[in-house]
Amino acid sequence: MSPAKWILIGALLIAVGFALASRGEAQVNRVPDAQVEPPEWRITLTPYLWAAGLDGRIGVNGQPTDVSIGVGDVLDQFDLAVMALLEARRAPWVVRADLFYVNLGEDSSGISLNQEQFLLQPEVGRTMVAESWGTVDLLAGVRYWHLSVDLTAPPNTLSESKDWVDGTVGAAWRFQPGQRWHLSAKGDVGGGGSEFTWQVQGGAGYDLGHCCTLAALYRYLDADYENGDGLIYDVHLNGPALGLTLRF
Repeated sequence: MSPAKWILIGALLIAVGFALASRGEAQVNRVPDAQVEPPEWRITLTPYLWAAGLDGRIGVNGQPTDVSIGVGDVLDQFDLAVMALLEARRAPWVVRADLFYVNLGEDSSGISLNQEQFLLQPEVGRTMVAESWGTVDLLAGVRYWHLSVDLTAPPNTLSESKDWVDGTVGAAWRFQPGQRWHLSAKGDVGGGGSEFTWQVQGGAGYDLGHCCTLAALYRYLDADYENGDGLIYDVHLNGPALGLTLRF
């Protein structure tokens, strides 16, 4: 994806955020109703774009092949992408669900490649530290993977599709060095379907108003999966992400 497209995406997120912020400020300026209590649950939704490059080994029938796809290559091959994080909090509990789906397609020299990758990670956690400077949450959940690959080189077609689940444990940190600025970090480790999987991410957010926060972070996700059918998926995905957190 060209720098101009990145600038356009960022500008659109900022514009939407400021529009919602103006609406939120107008609501705050109303005289509050003393009889109305705030809801117990605080819910946020963060649609985001993760430009994840891929490096590692992928193999079928036990024959691994080294792969290296840069961030720019992945962005150019996007056919469809859906990415969002839903979070609900009621002290001291937190419930999260992170969804990542991408469909990559490429046609080159008579060879057609289509890859679908779907990740869903629901988690439940508890806030162990809650101070004026921020919070620390302990989390436990599962990471569900779906991988589908279709490779066509006429007259032959090779297809492989697998699903697996990993249990995960981790922690999330949130720091507030300023009135509008936030720093965050999260990490987890796990296994089950994979021999081992882990991820770390960290970044910063800026409150555009009471309604929303513009966030940027870097995310690294690693998985080492190999089954008895000969599928090998020993890779890591890493790259920057940009999102807009909406509060409800």
